[in-house]
Amino acid sequence: MHDEINDIQSEVDGLNRLLGESLSAASWTPADPKSRLRQRLGILILKMLDGVLERRYMLRLEKWLLVDVDARRYYVEFMHLEALLHMHYHPERFKLSCLNGSSK
Repeated sequence: MHDEINDIQSEVDGLNRLLGESLSAASWTPADPKSRLRQRLGILILKMLDGVLERRYMLRLEKWLLVDVDARRYYVEFMHLEALLHMHYHPERFKLSCLNGSSK
């Protein structure tokens, strides 16, 4: 189990490095205000998924999703992508969780 956790952590570290490299590129800046909002929303969602989003920002995210249809659509697409990545990289967990859920 310890090896599996180390493997997952290595994948996460690699993805974080890749993300850091792409964000630090000077030429990358969102062109329009919608892109900037999506970038902020994406960061909030990622922090939420990592469990590091402070409560006050969690409340802001919740309010944002309640009032903004485009933000909700983006959130659903983001979470769908998140689920697909989990299914791709860890299909054994997905099958196990489906089995556990259907046995209840």
